[in-house]
Amino acid sequence: MIKFLIFLSLLIQLSLLNIGYAKEYRNLEAGFKINIPQQEINIVSKNFYGGMQPNGNFIYVYSLNQKQASDLLEENFTTDAFNDDYTAIELLERSGIDPQKASLKLLDPVLYWPSDKPFIKQLPNDVAFNIQTQKIHGKKSLNMQFTENMENEIKDKNSYLCSIDLLSANNRLYVISTKVLNSQKESEVSAESIRNEYRKGVLITKPSANTNTLIYTDKIGKFRFDLPENWYYVQSYFSDNPKACLTFALPLETLEKIKEKTQNLEANDLDKEKIADNVSEENIASWMDLLTESVWSVSCETKEFETAAYLENPEATKAEMQLLFSELKNYIESSRYYKNSKFDFDVNITPKIGYINFDLSFNLKDKKDFDNTGRIFFTKKKGGLVVYTSTLRNTEQPASKELIENIKMLDLQ
Repeated sequence: MIKFLIFLSLLIQLSLLNIGYAKEYRNLEAGFKINIPQQEINIVSKNFYGGMQPNGNFIYVYSLNQKQASDLLEENFTTDAFNDDYTAIELLERSGIDPQKASLKLLDPVLYWPSDKPFIKQLPNDVAFNIQTQKIHGKKSLNMQFTENMENEIKDKNSYLCSIDLLSANNRLYVISTKVLNSQKESEVSAESIRNEYRKGVLITKPSANTNTLIYTDKIGKFRFDLPENWYYVQSYFSDNPKACLTFALPLETLEKIKEKTQNLEANDLDKEKIADNVSEENIASWMDLLTESVWSVSCETKEFETAAYLENPEATKAEMQLLFSELKNYIESSRYYKNSKFDFDVNITPKIGYINFDLSFNLKDKKDFDNTGRIFFTKKKGGLVVYTSTLRNTEQPASKELIENIKMLDLQ
């Protein structure tokens, strides 16, 4: 049972970290898929993908349908029109003429820079940039490059190599934005190499005509979860021992609030030492104020925790778990920190899998109400935690009930 407590502790610790590597991400309706090297943070919605690193490197990919692109450019957009612009720029290049003399509305980096996402600042309207015609996987690309100098870095005269690639297919406009640290250290991989690795990891596909919900897949826990319309998720995979996956899913409106809160922060402010220096009850409470509802999950391999041993004698394990969670219930419901708290649970152990379903509601120090419904699970090889959290007192509403039911019905074997 001690190893099971360590396992639970690990799940909680993993939920507070953000270290991982990117898997393949497919955006069916937007018409692209991503397969790139290790990213610390992966942000995914039905129409965009973002991958970020603590040193400020990032890639953001999204596409606009014909109407969205036409509205943005204030002129009719088609793939044929894009190809005509590409040919015109290519001709200027061959003639030794600066492509910017074409004065195309299409070629304005400010239009595409993902400054509506957290930790990314707006570009100045007069940013200096270069234009090149290139190809990515055989697709024509209009590439805009510019440099961003690092702020608050006096000793290191490093800068960021930034670029925006515009591509088109199926009358959609595809945008690939990258920002890569251009380090002065000879031992480090060149910014150009990292940028090209990002770009080559994007493959345009035929957009899906259906409007399926966004699904996130946990490849360690081996389960999939359907999300409501206008949600996104942030996911990290841990390559260390044990291998693990952490996912947070939230409404897109929460992303907008996070952007407002982080407008003066850079991605490298995610450095764990900086975070640790700013952890306080007041700071945590300010972040909690952004939360309305979310689904979050943690999973990991469990070989070293010997969870297989708990499944050998299901009845004995169930009795131990009921005792453990009864003590936890008494602690939570008598805690001075958690007001009006209530904790209900149900333990179910079979020779193949163990489940602990729970409902936890409390008021955090007279500041905010939290309702949580979740499931802890473990098999011989894996284990994890899936939770729906709401601060809206809305668990009886149809949308919330559906999320809760989805958690309870997850096939976790």
